[in-house]
Amino acid sequence: MYITQADYKSRLPDEHYTLLVGHDEQARIECERRAIGDAKSYLMERYNTDLIFERTGKERDPLVLGAVLDIALVYLWERVSNLNVPNVRRMAMERAMKLLKEVGEGSRYLDLPMRPDPESGEPVRTASLAVASNAKRNWRRA
Repeated sequence: MYITQADYKSRLPDEHYTLLVGHDEQARIECERRAIGDAKSYLMERYNTDLIFERTGKERDPLVLGAVLDIALVYLWERVSNLNVPNVRRMAMERAMKLLKEVGEGSRYLDLPMRPDPESGEPVRTASLAVASNAKRNWRRA
C-alpha cells in the first residue's frame, strides 16, 4: 500500500493508532483507498496518478503522501466517532485538500509524473498560459 504503518506513527501516538485501527486492517485499507481516491480526483487531469500511487518508500512525494495521510486519518477518526474528530485533524484535511486542488489546477507545482497522452503515450504538458491584448486603436489624423 501507499501509506505504511510507520507513516501513521509519524503523525499519531501509538495509542491513537491502536484506537483508530485496532486489529481491523481492512478498515484502514478502505480509508486509505478513499483518501487516495480523493487525491486522484484532484490530480488526474494533469498527472499520472497510477504512477504516483504505485510508488513506495522514498520514491513517494512527501507533500502528496502527507496530504493523503491527513485525509485518511480523518476517515479513520470518523469511523470511531464522527462527532469527535479533533479539530487539528479536520484543519489538516482542509489544508491537504487545498494543496491537492492547487496542484491539480497548476497554481502549485510538484515534481510528479505527467499524465500520458492517450494517442502518443507521451507525457502531456499542460500549461495555464493566457495571451491577450488590447484592441487595435486607429490614431490616424484626418
